[in-house]
Amino acid sequence: MILDGNWMVNSFSRQKGLEYGTALVPKGKVRAGWYDACIWSMSSQTKYPDITWDIIKFLSGPDKAIAMADYGGVLLMGMPSWQSCYKDPRWKPVDIVAPIEEQMKYSRAELAFFNAGKWFWDMLNTKLQEIVIMKKDPKKALDELAEETIQEIIQKRPK
Repeated sequence: MILDGNWMVNSFSRQKGLEYGTALVPKGKVRAGWYDACIWSMSSQTKYPDITWDIIKFLSGPDKAIAMADYGGVLLMGMPSWQSCYKDPRWKPVDIVAPIEEQMKYSRAELAFFNAGKWFWDMLNTKLQEIVIMKKDPKKALDELAEETIQEIIQKRPK
């Protein structure tokens, strides 16, 4: 079992013979989840702010979001953060996508940051494995993660 993003459906579906499933993130005191919204930006010094802004709006809009989600098919590269996409007649989630769609009802956008994937895979997943596999105290593991994250930020900041 891995805790990863919905884009893994795309990856797993391309592996012939692989049997896999999806599920809601385990419930704690409340049902919750998270997602990263599109992270497009424009330089304040761009020579073409109007064109750049139009491109950002296109890439971030509901039509692009639902298309990138393969209209609920297995080739999705992410789930739409636009709630209107889930009511769109083009949205037809296959069985494997249904739990992910359900999770989106409880999810909130989180701030994404540079190197988030490295932090998630190299640091957070390691602690989650310690909690699940090695039965480490969750508070202790996550306190260690917070300290390691702070130390890494301090070490990498410009002098």
